[in-house]
Amino acid sequence: MFARRARRFGAFFFAALPSVAWGLSVTIDGVVVGDNGPRDLDPAPGVVSFDSEAPGGAGFSLPTGYAVAGRVALEPSGASGASLEAFAALGLDFLRAGRPPGAPGGTTTLSVEETFGPFPLSLEAFDGIEGRHVHDAPGALAPGNTLEFQAFVGGVAVEPPSGPLVSAPDPGFQAFPFSGGHGPLSVAGGSTFSARMELRFALGGTDDRLEVESAELVVGRRFRFDPRLSASLYRTSLVQAFEECDPTAATTLPDGTLACAGGELDGTPFSRGKLVLRSRVFPTGRPSVFWMLRSSSTQARRDTGVPPLGGKQLALRLVLRVTDETTQWTAVDQEVVCPTVTVPPTGNVVQKVSLANCLLADGSPPTPTFLANRAAKEVVSAAVVDASTGLPVAVPGVRGR
Repeated sequence: MFARRARRFGAFFFAALPSVAWGLSVTIDGVVVGDNGPRDLDPAPGVVSFDSEAPGGAGFSLPTGYAVAGRVALEPSGASGASLEAFAALGLDFLRAGRPPGAPGGTTTLSVEETFGPFPLSLEAFDGIEGRHVHDAPGALAPGNTLEFQAFVGGVAVEPPSGPLVSAPDPGFQAFPFSGGHGPLSVAGGSTFSARMELRFALGGTDDRLEVESAELVVGRRFRFDPRLSASLYRTSLVQAFEECDPTAATTLPDGTLACAGGELDGTPFSRGKLVLRSRVFPTGRPSVFWMLRSSSTQARRDTGVPPLGGKQLALRLVLRVTDETTQWTAVDQEVVCPTVTVPPTGNVVQKVSLANCLLADGSPPTPTFLANRAAKEVVSAAVVDASTGLPVAVPGVRGR
């Protein structure tokens, strides 16, 4: 018997990448019902509806004598419980099978097949099914009611667990539910692949019926982005940068803190700093990169009379980790250095520039991954550095007064 699953219905989103399908078909004990063929009761492409008791050429007979009807479409049905961005799917919306009086019985095999791809990405496959065995008349199910379910991608069975899922109700039940599934199975990108669902079932008595509420095979990728996530602005204060304390050279202070007597990296003081990054690489309004530093006039009068930052050449240096929302590939961390600015004699400096200009500052054009406005851009590190020495002057942080 199938183990009941806590998750019954998944969340799906069909990917924007092209999903090429080649010819949906349903085969029942050797009887083929092709998409828009003579036995297909639904004229819509990508949908196959069948009924063995349909009039005319749409009807058909099976060696087991069972009466079967169902509907299959190239879309998820939710039976696997997986939350995926679906690139390919076979969904069985329903299947009804009964055993008319005089039917010889036995095992019927129903398979649903389609060819998809190619897709440039490595994907995952899941399958699932839910339904019930039911006895229509007073009494209980007869012995011999069984169901086996398994899906395949490229001829490989979806697993774990290994082996088909089997439902075989014990005698004495009038209705017996089942549900379960397999996966994830890794599917390599770059080539076409066949997708197939297979159901094998038997009906024990003339008043017994099989009802499959839904079954599916879905191939896609798990969500790495919540579509509701909004993080269009990165804003932080800047503080003076100090050397890292080497634990092997640290001294234990009276309060128990391990600390070093090291000093500043660049050593130029300032009274205020701020960094703002916006998600859009090519801004339509405000610039996507903004940073500022301000020197203290009090500090200047007390020391040399010249603002400490005055005349320095500074540049913003970022290390970004960018993940493309469409392909979900994460690029190698990239160091981005914005154009150098010279601090005016006032000791106050402001730079407003687009991230695209910063990416172009080293002379090599950025890739489309870095230019995508909707790509996730993690700020691995950020610093305003002295352009001549490369030493950090200001870094993100907080400090109270």
